[in-house]
Amino acid sequence: GPSMAEPFTQLIDGFDRAGLQSSSGRDSMDRPHVAHVGRRDTFDHDLRYSFKSGANWIGAVIDADGADDVSLCVDSSDGVHVAYSRDGAIWYAKKGATGWSRELVDPGPAASTPSLKVSGGIPSIAYVEGGEVKFAMRWPGAWGGFFQAVDTGGSPAPPLGAGGLSHVRFP
Repeated sequence: GPSMAEPFTQLIDGFDRAGLQSSSGRDSMDRPHVAHVGRRDTFDHDLRYSFKSGANWIGAVIDADGADDVSLCVDSSDGVHVAYSRDGAIWYAKKGATGWSRELVDPGPAASTPSLKVSGGIPSIAYVEGGEVKFAMRWPGAWGGFFQAVDTGGSPAPPLGAGGLSHVRFP
């Protein structure tokens, strides 16, 4: 196989125009996981997920209604989580043994550019809505904390969880 000094590419999804928006992560065994948008035509697109198992890439549809922006996180227990925006709303999805579960985080109406972090099993998402940066956290049973963060003019980077506190940073 290629060494770290030898760049290479692999086709992970032959879906037409797959990867228009994408986000990736690696699990504890250094296997890559990718969430990406594949468009069927001008208006229809899927939010898709691919991961490498041995020499093969295995794919699945997370949300057939698609996504505009996507952020993937592999947690410390190798759980795969995805935050995404669609039609001005923020969504969260988690991979389970039998497929993907999805939850509406914030209905918008103009939310975009989610950035996801999972710490201690608790997902948190920083995102932009109406020119302001917002933050949401998954409390037991529900999402909460839709407060405005201080905006320095850029899209938010993943929320940090040092010492049990969440911090939103900007590039």
